[in-house]
Amino acid sequence: MPTLPLCLLVYYFLMNETSENPNPSQNLLTSTPKADIKKPIRVGFDLDGVLFFNPLRVVRRPIEIFKKYILRKDTMNFYIPKTKAEKLMWKIVHMSSLTPARGWENIRKLTQEGLIEPYLITARFACLKNDFGRCKMRIKADEYFAGTFHNDKDEQPHLFKERMVRELGIEYFVEDNWNIVDHLSKNTSTKVLWISNIADNDIKFDERFSDLEKAIKRLSELVS
Repeated sequence: MPTLPLCLLVYYFLMNETSENPNPSQNLLTSTPKADIKKPIRVGFDLDGVLFFNPLRVVRRPIEIFKKYILRKDTMNFYIPKTKAEKLMWKIVHMSSLTPARGWENIRKLTQEGLIEPYLITARFACLKNDFGRCKMRIKADEYFAGTFHNDKDEQPHLFKERMVRELGIEYFVEDNWNIVDHLSKNTSTKVLWISNIADNDIKFDERFSDLEKAIKRLSELVS
């Protein structure tokens, strides 16, 4: 009976094909590439004058003008307190950052929505470590900020922030000090959102805002 071996051969062939590809339609589905998942944008936030309202920041510009034109000193070179008296004075001055700025809650909202990955980066010197902790507790920063950093090695503030922006891959940075805004804009690829004040009216800058709430609204537009 020559047909019997032939039938067995056909049966074997069909079973072999089925075992290698039991569900062709399933293979077709699994081979479909997955849609790209958008990663949250890394955003850096300064502390004094940004996350915290600080009324003393309006005197910064007059002091810089006096320093530049009267004392003939480089305004980018920040003075670092060294003696106990100087460090005490720095602590007293920074106590003026009493209340969180209006709009800080929206940072948590953008984080929960998966739009941003926030980082708190302040150039406060090492002597202000304890007050830095107080400020973080006020806004519960450790609950939703991906990282919090302060200048505990007493680097020049603009160089410290430039280094952190590069190391963390910060894409947007919210800052209130014009000298640092200008430095980061010229020396890094990060896009800076500047929170200015009335004393800075003569300075032209595209992304400038009067307060944190307006800056966060613009940031929301940029990352959405």
